[in-house]
Amino acid sequence: MTAAIGAMRSISKIKPSLRNARTHSAKQIRQIANSIVAFGFTNPLLVSEDDELIAGHGRYEAAKLLGLAEVPVIVVTGLSRVRRRALGIADNKIAQNSRWDRERLAIAIPELADSLPAEGLDISIIGFETVEIDHIVQTDFEEHPAAPQDRIDSEWCKSLAVSKRGDLWQLGNHRLLCGDAHSIPDIARLMASCQADMAFIDPPANEQTAVDFVNLLSATFSAAASVSREEAVHYVCADWRSFAEVLVAAKQIYGEPIDLVVWVKSKMGAGAFYGSQHQLIGVFRVRKNTT
Repeated sequence: MTAAIGAMRSISKIKPSLRNARTHSAKQIRQIANSIVAFGFTNPLLVSEDDELIAGHGRYEAAKLLGLAEVPVIVVTGLSRVRRRALGIADNKIAQNSRWDRERLAIAIPELADSLPAEGLDISIIGFETVEIDHIVQTDFEEHPAAPQDRIDSEWCKSLAVSKRGDLWQLGNHRLLCGDAHSIPDIARLMASCQADMAFIDPPANEQTAVDFVNLLSATFSAAASVSREEAVHYVCADWRSFAEVLVAAKQIYGEPIDLVVWVKSKMGAGAFYGSQHQLIGVFRVRKNTT
């Protein structure tokens, strides 16, 4: 039978588990210590009847850092060694499986940032890094965001296709072709006898090798240039990760770029370090008579 009893325990009697798989940086331990100072020791340590620490190693280290003589514990009795280890891992991992409502955070964090100084506290007390806070607060949220679909309804695939490759739509003075953007015959059919003064090209995200991506871009630029007048200006969008490949491919068709545009967007995208809120656009000129 398992039981849990709340108590205070001398920190010197608690024995950290040698098999603890959870690591804590010095920075995180300081964050936990700051939280304990600000709010009290609100989350007791889990220990066994023989004072082995089951869960709460970060809080234990923070308590030592603060020089606390006693800490609150919950003594869990009746667990086998195997169950103790399982509980220690579950206590950490299950909490990680939850998610944040980022829209609510974007409202709550600025409110706390304004109110916490009156309490003698800084916004860092909540544990979010400055970069994370900036990303959350600056994100645009739709008024009624659509829930993502987990899969495509199989019935949709049974409907008659509205358009297929080769279909050319006449939309007033405009033409729309269901075709291949790096196919010269397709582009020529779209343009008929017209010559473009300008092209805006937005290649897909690179999921190929660098060589294959350069070849794809070269074919796309070549097709666009084939239906453009001399001195036409082509704008080519590129993520910073693939801009080098764009320059290599473009040099084969246009030569050197004539400018670089940085398009500042209204919405920040996801990023591993800094959230991207811009788009690089290379500007090139079609020169057909160069050798």
